[in-house]
Amino acid sequence: MRDKRKTIGVLISILDSFYQSDLWSGLRDQANELDYNVLFFCGMSFLSPIRTEIQDNAIYTLVSPSKIDAIITETGTLSNYIDLDAMGTFLERYKPLPIVSVSVEMKEHYSIVLDNRNSMKTMVLHLIETHGFTKIAMVTGPMTNVESRERLKGYTEALQTYEIPVTDDYIYHGNFNQLSGNSAILEFYKVRGIKPEAIVFSNDEMAIGGTLQLEMLGISVPSSVKITGCDDTENAKVFTVPLTTIKQPFYKMGVSAMKKVSEAINFENFVRTEAVEGQLILRESCGCNKVLPAYNEAQQALYEVFDTEVIYDFESFEEVIITNRKKISIILTKLINGQLIGGYLNEAFEKVLEGLIIDMHMKHTDGAFIKIFHKLMKRSILVDDIELDWQGFIYGFIITINKIQMILPLYKFMQEINHLTSVVVTSLSIRSDMHREYDYKNLYYRTSFLIQEMSSVKTKKEMSEIVLKTVEESKFKQYYICLFDDFIEVDSGHEINYPDDVNMIFGYEGGRVLEPLRFKTKEMMPDHMLYQDNRVDLAFFPLYYNNRHFGYLVADLVSVRRIIFKTLRELICNTLMQVVLHEELGSYKKQLKALSDIEDH
Repeated sequence: MRDKRKTIGVLISILDSFYQSDLWSGLRDQANELDYNVLFFCGMSFLSPIRTEIQDNAIYTLVSPSKIDAIITETGTLSNYIDLDAMGTFLERYKPLPIVSVSVEMKEHYSIVLDNRNSMKTMVLHLIETHGFTKIAMVTGPMTNVESRERLKGYTEALQTYEIPVTDDYIYHGNFNQLSGNSAILEFYKVRGIKPEAIVFSNDEMAIGGTLQLEMLGISVPSSVKITGCDDTENAKVFTVPLTTIKQPFYKMGVSAMKKVSEAINFENFVRTEAVEGQLILRESCGCNKVLPAYNEAQQALYEVFDTEVIYDFESFEEVIITNRKKISIILTKLINGQLIGGYLNEAFEKVLEGLIIDMHMKHTDGAFIKIFHKLMKRSILVDDIELDWQGFIYGFIITINKIQMILPLYKFMQEINHLTSVVVTSLSIRSDMHREYDYKNLYYRTSFLIQEMSSVKTKKEMSEIVLKTVEESKFKQYYICLFDDFIEVDSGHEINYPDDVNMIFGYEGGRVLEPLRFKTKEMMPDHMLYQDNRVDLAFFPLYYNNRHFGYLVADLVSVRRIIFKTLRELICNTLMQVVLHEELGSYKKQLKALSDIEDH
């Protein structure tokens, strides 16, 4: 029996790429605010030609409209290889549920989109107007993808604005992964023999792949060729040559999509399509050498707070902070993109400001402020394991205050604070890197041991015992393996017909192992597992080997390390095939023995 809590189904290609990670976080955080369940169905791009990815599409068939209240679809990636008419036809199976499309406008549904054309046009105009380039190449995504087509239009319009010829030799059609970025570089330099001044990639992953390939060819970025991306993923910020890119606010889009779902469910009036503006982020790869963050909107807002007040000395500066403490804390959160952690940052920054006030009153710099700041950073880096722009925070906060040109003692005080906070950032960053290196080594050994253990498995029971140990070590809260009575062979995972019944051969929930359970496949999962006292976030993945489908996997992904999760899922698929082959071998041996006995008689 369903409870009163709403349950939202999300069709998403994967959860562990840069794009989907931020989108997923925004969806989950807003669902938490609304007290909604979220079920993620992870099935790759529709009709993907890459390896066996088309088989992943099977999981979208599992979605049961009777068990959920609305659908959010990550259309931008799902429609890489199909047109929007085909996408619309597929979504008809979920009617009359409200449907929200993310990244691509679907005329029959609510949509959250990026202005891809103007965003890319802004990027190319920057290369022309600021750097004076005229030989600019473009690596697109697949042309079946509407985002790819819009970004190509932006590139074309920018060149035409300055009457620069648009030629086919300078355009390569990729498919949004790193490998196609590598291939584009080889095509430009080795096959077509062109040497662009700059290469504009339709996303960051291709830009990173292209940069790595350029390095292999001995071509330096940015001294020999400039590179730009699109999306502003985490890797774009920390890559060997930080990428100039268009910031697509995936987290914000996820939050907006979940809000729009809530409005649709509650029959509230709102616009059908919400366009989200991309932001040009300038870094080293285009030659701008923006090592320190630009004077952005958050810094401007911070400056305006102080600029509207009269500041003569320590006491008047103290008063400004006390009066505007809540407002300043919100601005400081924006300086480090603090929405990634959740709601605690605003409150934490208020405490940081309280510490600053105490230190200013006592006129010393090694007291309350630095202790509270250290505690906040320690939580974000070592506990939450989230990289935030703390150096940007320090720079933005200090430089803004210094621009006020206050009295010399206050200026010196803030410079000392700047030095101390920089030391804290460096120290914790080093510790974080060492901890991460240790963690990766440990993860490698655990994964290797897991592979060895699974290689000798002959029965589903043996497999379940190994899965249990890994699930407990990885701190899953919920983990279920649901298998059909027999595997299904399909040509297209997109059109799979699931059997009526499915068996949960392994279930782990809240630290306890569940008894095996048989239920109707159209239930997806029994109600008592989906609708619990607390809201749930569950991800559904198909279990298959080549074109043999065994069933599906359901797990929470709140605290799990995604590398372990992905490895475990693949090992389960391989092991299930291993078990099938072992059972078939046993059956053949019995048949041979029976034939042998007949001949003996």
